[in-house]
Amino acid sequence: MLYVSCCNAIGRSGLALNVTLVRLFVLSLPGAFIGAQLNGFQGIVWALALANFLVGAWLLYGTMHSRSMQPRVATG
Repeated sequence: MLYVSCCNAIGRSGLALNVTLVRLFVLSLPGAFIGAQLNGFQGIVWALALANFLVGAWLLYGTMHSRSMQPRVATG
């Protein structure tokens, strides 16, 4: 993931590890197992796509939310 690579580049490897672990062990593996039980290989593919979409949405929400919480600097 691009986010993980960027976190590693700026020295936030702990955050990158957390994102990777959540994506793999919380979303991808259980989702792939459930998808395989429900719909075979196509279920695995859909589950992995959904897991990546959810992590992307989570990171986008976190980025937008953290920016709205930062104090604004008055100019003018």
